[in-house]
Amino acid sequence: MEAKTRAEQSALSDEELVQMIVQEGQSDLFGVLYDRYAPLVYRKAVSLVKREALAEDLTHDIMLKIFTKLSQFEGRANFSLWVNTISYNHCMQHFRKNKRRKEEEVPEEFDIMSEDDIEAEQQELLEANVKELQRCLANIKKDYSVVLSMRYYAEMSIKQMAEALEMGESAIKMRLKRGREWLASCISPAKK
Repeated sequence: MEAKTRAEQSALSDEELVQMIVQEGQSDLFGVLYDRYAPLVYRKAVSLVKREALAEDLTHDIMLKIFTKLSQFEGRANFSLWVNTISYNHCMQHFRKNKRRKEEEVPEEFDIMSEDDIEAEQQELLEANVKELQRCLANIKKDYSVVLSMRYYAEMSIKQMAEALEMGESAIKMRLKRGREWLASCISPAKK
């Protein structure tokens, strides 16, 4: 199969890209989906958490989660709605965790986007120029990639990861933090 140019890749539908990534193993095509959806995810996160720096961190976490869960996308709903649902749920999970710690309060009303808003943003997202997540994942330190994969792909708890890797929970938390920070610093220069 001959390689498609970036313009040809960008012309593919979301569903075609997902199929090529999941079934044909062309994970480098996730960059096209990243370019389309990272700005949408960021805007959703900002609308919910009201803090840009936190929204950037959540965006990177959400995009990594989307990448690791692509095989679970069944195509019953529009891909953008699936991304929006993951984004919303991840932000709500963040609030629940922090509410227990009493660091932040959950906003009383959330900015739920209509399907029309999502479609309008999809058009805008086609012009976005964000670095590919896959390039960063290919260059990340193995210690970080292992814990990130265990956390976001296998959805293991900190305790489960600590037992599996025979490490302390604080060491696992530090590797997760550093791995997310490394990915954020790898991807963030593309926004500037």
